[in-house]
Amino acid sequence: MNPTIEILNRLSHSSFRRQFKLTSNELDFIRQFGMERVIDDAHNLLRIGLPSFHRESPGADLIGKEGDPARKAMLACGLCCRRCLASWHQIPQTEDLVERELHHFLSLLLSWFHQQKRRPNCSAFARSHSAGPSQLALF
Repeated sequence: MNPTIEILNRLSHSSFRRQFKLTSNELDFIRQFGMERVIDDAHNLLRIGLPSFHRESPGADLIGKEGDPARKAMLACGLCCRRCLASWHQIPQTEDLVERELHHFLSLLLSWFHQQKRRPNCSAFARSHSAGPSQLALF
């Protein structure tokens, strides 16, 4: 089985992770700024917030940021802190992340967004990608 599908399947069995769904504010953010911006934001958060196990409070930047779809996706995918990376992605807390892992996480986030756009009440999400072909290419 594809590792991304496998992890999304495992995450879907967690009542905590399953509660994260895109809100109308987050859909508005995607409509306004585009999917490329959301993925860039996620990439920056991953590079700054999670790579080093030496960080004092990993994941703290994700708390309390309503309306930010990148942060919501990271919480939904178990990418919020080093403890969750160890639990969900089997990456020891005592090891720094490598670029290959960051790319895998971005792929996971894109897959999560793809799942969100297929939700019945997210038809507005599909319309938000009409800005141009480069954004559609992300899916």
